[in-house]
Amino acid sequence: MIEDNPTSLELMDYPMQAWHHETIVAQDGEAGLAMARLHRPDLVVCDVQMTRRGGYEVARELKADPALRHIPRLAATAYAMVGDREKALAAGLVGHFAPPIGPAMFTAALVPLLPSGQAPTPALASASAAPAVATSIAPALRAPRSPCTLPAVDDGPMNVECKRSLLEPAGYRVRDADSVEGAMAVLQGQPPADLVL
Repeated sequence: MIEDNPTSLELMDYPMQAWHHETIVAQDGEAGLAMARLHRPDLVVCDVQMTRRGGYEVARELKADPALRHIPRLAATAYAMVGDREKALAAGLVGHFAPPIGPAMFTAALVPLLPSGQAPTPALASASAAPAVATSIAPALRAPRSPCTLPAVDDGPMNVECKRSLLEPAGYRVRDADSVEGAMAVLQGQPPADLVL
């Protein structure tokens, strides 16, 4: 994954690791090309507007390299104006994601581009989940002993979707609320919550 915005990078990296994908990250186009040449990944996901080579240039260089041209290249970018998708495809990117990018949708869309073509199972058992080469390693999710509801209080729909897509596959029920009052309403009539997000 090549992304120069740390928050956007974490939003893409965390769900991939939670679903047992090994990730390698770079924070500019130049470093991303070097990582691709060194590690020969199964997929390259990159932003379009970056320092030290943009995503279109990265895609063109990967496509021109006989040893790397087989690697699918996908844009995940805020560029969502008319014609941006076409520009991405013309540069050699095989797909174009624009916001809002929900983690569940993002992860599911990558599956057909990966060699196995099969969705892995989420990391449920322990912190000994598949290793990752990245700047930060997401902890594995632990399945609840019994079904439980976790109130997620956040006024950002994308943040709630991120929490939902990470926790629900692990067996948690996520009930969202956009205020403290909403969270209190979720908690009324429920068994006591061990955690409120």
